[in-house]
Amino acid sequence: MIGAIALAFLLGYTVIVGLWNTQPLFARYVGLAIVTALWATMGRLLWIGRKKIVTKSGELRNALQDRQTAAAQLPLDSPSSLRIYREASLEIIDQYRRGANRNRRVHNFFQVIIITGSIVTSSLSAMNDGNSAILRFGTAFLSGLVGISAGVTG
Repeated sequence: MIGAIALAFLLGYTVIVGLWNTQPLFARYVGLAIVTALWATMGRLLWIGRKKIVTKSGELRNALQDRQTAAAQLPLDSPSSLRIYREASLEIIDQYRRGANRNRRVHNFFQVIIITGSIVTSSLSAMNDGNSAILRFGTAFLSGLVGISAGVTG
């Protein structure tokens, strides 16, 4: 959702900068209205979904608290309490494992962008003799993407 809002913001910036001076009056205001409506819709959906997220999070927290309360009432040396401890530990380990796998995938994705982007950027720079605007913009875009990826990875 945040990515969609950021994309809508960038699209609005493009409309303002790119179309405002070059396109007729109709294209300027229609493009700006579309982008503003997109941004407002994404913000509203995020605001509405926030209530559901808070409610579900509270219900989950209450269920975990109830389970811990029930487990605390069992004798410490009983096999049931050991099974509950083992089950809770396995859930926590699985949660950490899923988080580590997700972080690894994200890190590897950014590393691929950094490595391939830097190779392609240097190749585009070498190919450009100064006359090609497409190569110039492609080089600038990839260079920015590599810099942002390196910053996010860091």
